[in-house]
Amino acid sequence: MAGTLLIIGITLFLVGTLMLVQDANSRGRNALVVMLPFVGIPYVRHYWSEVWPGVVLRVVGGTLVVFGLVTWVAQHPQWLRLDFRRSAAPVLSGSVAPNVTPVIDAGLVVRLGLAGQQGSALSGRLLGESFSYDRARLIGGVLSVQQGESFIPEREVRLLIGLDASTLTKRADIFVRPDDKDAPEIHVSIIPEGKRLPETRIYRGGYSMELQLAPLDKNQLKGYMQVIFPGDEPDYLAGDFVAQSNNLIYRNGRVDLTHDDPDTLEYVASQYVAAQYPASLIQRVEYRDTRMRLSRNSGSTVARVYLKNGRIEDKMLEFERADIGWALRPGGVNTEVVFAGGAARVAEQDGAAGKPQAAPVARLVSFPELVELVGQRITIKLVNGDQHVGEVLDV
Repeated sequence: MAGTLLIIGITLFLVGTLMLVQDANSRGRNALVVMLPFVGIPYVRHYWSEVWPGVVLRVVGGTLVVFGLVTWVAQHPQWLRLDFRRSAAPVLSGSVAPNVTPVIDAGLVVRLGLAGQQGSALSGRLLGESFSYDRARLIGGVLSVQQGESFIPEREVRLLIGLDASTLTKRADIFVRPDDKDAPEIHVSIIPEGKRLPETRIYRGGYSMELQLAPLDKNQLKGYMQVIFPGDEPDYLAGDFVAQSNNLIYRNGRVDLTHDDPDTLEYVASQYVAAQYPASLIQRVEYRDTRMRLSRNSGSTVARVYLKNGRIEDKMLEFERADIGWALRPGGVNTEVVFAGGAARVAEQDGAAGKPQAAPVARLVSFPELVELVGQRITIKLVNGDQHVGEVLDV
């Protein structure tokens, strides 16, 4: 609407001005007499009967331009209060004007002590109480930042950003301004003093936020957050954090094996699988049917191991919960070969020159066992009957 008014208004204004300039030139008058404001009033009065169409077009055009500008400002109020700095990173959600980077009021930043928070751990104030984060997670499109190690955190902020951590390959930024209509919903929870259950406040808009997330390591994201909630004494959060994209609990930099969650079982399973093969042999590992039976302090999972030689194995793993946490149950591993593409029938030969050769010994070896044959000359008999003789250089 605003753009249409501006285009029509400017067009009419220029047409009217051109008509007045042509009339002035035909009378031998300087064109400035009709172009400069107020200078051409005597000229228009004297020749009104002949120049009135151009005057009307200029007036109507100028009026439409003014209305167009007013409408544009009403639709884009950020042009009156925000710096025109461009953001190079994509905006995922929240902003109705994604090309404009939000800048929080400088006075508010100073009052809340946000200046210089870049590079420090995430902290701030929630519902009038101080906050410093202990852990953060991004699971199912919900970013959760918590204070406290208990099952129900003392203070928590949950942002429904709808971002899948598994698809995040580069840094992503989310900007929100108070007047954005599609801002991500935020839940702020805190356990009041003397109570056992948390109270939650939900924000569906009216807040300012800058959120940055980037891949850091497997199942880890590096983030920076600056958010200011509405209110006479605004609550706020600002600083850096590291978010997990699984349910593992870390204590002193190590995984807490006492945490009862399927992700803990899969972590224990991954440590076992990694110890069974050379690191360069494993292509990927997939887990399924991970179950916990807390009433019996047991659990199980199935790890499908894909090796780079094409061999596929299923390892059925059984776990038990001890005082130190979850661990593999002794004898609780059962391996089933799904596809034996990596196995070969190998005949070892004595390659020493000048010595009588012993009869070849044929045996079936798995791919990991080839490590023992490095440097030896062997004959490989394939399934189709072909044979190849050579020396094992490396595995």
